[in-house]
Amino acid sequence: MLKQNKTLVLVISILLALVVLLLAVLGTVSLVRSSRAVYSYRGQIVDRGEYAYFASVYKNQFMRECVERGVVGVADTSFFWSRVDQKSGKTYGEAYLAGLDTYVRTLLIAADLYDSSIGMDKVQRKEFRATVSAVLEDRADGDKRAFDRETAIYGFTFSDFEDAALLEYKRARLFRVLASDATETVASMTQLCDEFYEMQYSRVKMIFIRTEDVFCYDEEGNRLTDEQTGEDMTRTLTAEEKLAREADIALLRDAIAKREGGEDGAMTTVMFDLFADRYERDGDSSYKATGYYFATGEQFTKEMQEAFGDIVNNALQMQDGEYRVIDCDTQYFQGSCVLYATANEDGAYSEGTLSTMFSDFYSGAAQYYVLKNVEGELSSVETGRRMGEISPLEIPRNYYFVAGF
Repeated sequence: MLKQNKTLVLVISILLALVVLLLAVLGTVSLVRSSRAVYSYRGQIVDRGEYAYFASVYKNQFMRECVERGVVGVADTSFFWSRVDQKSGKTYGEAYLAGLDTYVRTLLIAADLYDSSIGMDKVQRKEFRATVSAVLEDRADGDKRAFDRETAIYGFTFSDFEDAALLEYKRARLFRVLASDATETVASMTQLCDEFYEMQYSRVKMIFIRTEDVFCYDEEGNRLTDEQTGEDMTRTLTAEEKLAREADIALLRDAIAKREGGEDGAMTTVMFDLFADRYERDGDSSYKATGYYFATGEQFTKEMQEAFGDIVNNALQMQDGEYRVIDCDTQYFQGSCVLYATANEDGAYSEGTLSTMFSDFYSGAAQYYVLKNVEGELSSVETGRRMGEISPLEIPRNYYFVAGF
């Protein structure tokens, strides 16, 4: 009996020793990971490798958004990053670094909210693992070492990629769940919707002046379409008609230049409306009074960008009261377009006749609602001493080694 007791004591002692050793190892790992932290929030950590991943991915996102806004000369060069964005007054480099900081802080807060309010179940774990494995297989034939060699230029490994992608996944899942619940009720939150509307959408009136051909109309003023193709019928302008239109375009350019220089004969809303009436049939007359509403990421805006390129890109950059003349040569329109940026009409997003231009409005407002709730916690995210060791502007843009959540 005594021998059995001694044996039991010995086994328990060994188990206790193993537990102490395991806790010590885990504590050491935690301390090591904490010492590598660039950002931390309630136990959530972004270390140096993960931060390098986020810097490379967010740089690509930032540059893509600049292109969508019509910024000219977007490139991952010191010259571009030192340029000043006239709209914000910051250099593009400063705007990128500020955006990256908010992006990472938001990821950590969202991950904590996800863990505490939703949590990953077996289905979600499987979904996450499948996505990460697919990236590894597609980008490096399933070889982690090969992946590490390819991503060395950015400063992260496959292990970093996994940890970073998990934060991205949690944020995406959280936003999907909250946005789907909020979309149904956000329409009743008038103040929030108005705030999002004024911040995100801009209104621009347009005069399309075609210089190669014009649409055909019947005697009642209805635009004619080809019975076989369903496309609008056009006719080629005569030489005399082209000269008259080019003279009008030159006159409008001159009037806008005089307005900018404070000279007599400057562009006015009365002059704009006069020419809008004159060339009403060159564009879509249904938008003559309301103008067009554009927002980066909005489906309608994307479709208009594909069709009219620089016209929409310029519209996204304009300030209220500003006029521009933009030349365009696409399959949909050859000529010049006069733009006039004007104040948004109150509540236009809720007008049924304008719904095409606001198809993504309420889902976007719901996400904005979620972000506003996250904003209050941004300052609670702590930065570590390793922050100063990394220069995000020197990390290349990354659009290839991404999870895509």
